[in-house]
Amino acid sequence: MSSLPCDTPSVGEESTTSILDLPQEILEAVFTLLSPDLDDLVALSSVCRQFRFACAGVPLRAALHVPVPDPRLDVLSSRGFPVEVLCCREAAMFVGYQIERLNLSRLRTAELVANDYITGRHELSPHYVRVLDRVSSRAAGSLRHLLANLDMKREGPGGLIGDFRCVRLVTSFKNLTFLSVAFTQGIELQQKVTGRDDGQKVLSGIVDGLPKLKSLYIFCCPTDRLELKSESLEKLHIYKSEFAAVRELKAPKLRKFMFHNSLAEYFAKVEANQPGERGGENEGGRGGGCGEAGALFSILYEGCPELESFNGVNLGCLKGRGLGKAEWCYYAVALCFKKYRSQL
Repeated sequence: MSSLPCDTPSVGEESTTSILDLPQEILEAVFTLLSPDLDDLVALSSVCRQFRFACAGVPLRAALHVPVPDPRLDVLSSRGFPVEVLCCREAAMFVGYQIERLNLSRLRTAELVANDYITGRHELSPHYVRVLDRVSSRAAGSLRHLLANLDMKREGPGGLIGDFRCVRLVTSFKNLTFLSVAFTQGIELQQKVTGRDDGQKVLSGIVDGLPKLKSLYIFCCPTDRLELKSESLEKLHIYKSEFAAVRELKAPKLRKFMFHNSLAEYFAKVEANQPGERGGENEGGRGGGCGEAGALFSILYEGCPELESFNGVNLGCLKGRGLGKAEWCYYAVALCFKKYRSQL
């Protein structure tokens, strides 16, 4: 009878296994479930070579706020831990080198809102643009949420929407579902005074180029004749926009719309533009549906059939009642005005 191999356990003995016998993919999945922070990842990756290789694919769950101390940056860079959430509110001139060294291949959220413009000009600094380019080159497919500053800078001599630098950069993230863009008040005023439609072209180009976009936030809207068409948009918020006005809004899935910051500010704006009109009432008595407010709600009725909320007012109660446009507009304005009066 031939003898048993030396590594075969004899009768009564049990074979032993350890975590090191797991495939690297399983180790990576286990470590990911632990939601480790940077210190945890450093500790795990220091155990052995196998752990280090597995940790290289584990995303850093906690938001990484730039700048980070250089020793921590060295660890992030040398061990290649993927960053999932990046937050930068500092001038790119001083922190751009840090973002260059990060592993952004699995980045899902980027908050880049340093208000980083060239002094005296309404144009983003070249350092900030390089940061956007870096994020675009590394996370074009993975990014889902983006918060960024934009401008009206053109890259080409023509008048095409694609000539705008920011349109190219933002629409490179084809899988974006959430986008918050901020312009400057100077850009908003410049577009208003000169009567140019660059702001409208930029916004249209961005929305047209993001087929999965569900939420859009605009700060200092650069046009006073906004026209947007989107088959995917569900939430639209416009803040800090003194001159913003809606000309057309075709968004069949839109459920929430915030305009002019709040209900009180919206009606204050309406009354300033058209003295005598206060939502559901005007100088002629009951006239909800007349004037500026009525015109806006007429646009919403025609282009946003699923609208449920306007500046926090529940309009979903009007759905399914078979109301025509005039009736729906009247009751929608009346509901808003009722809540507005209750807040005074």
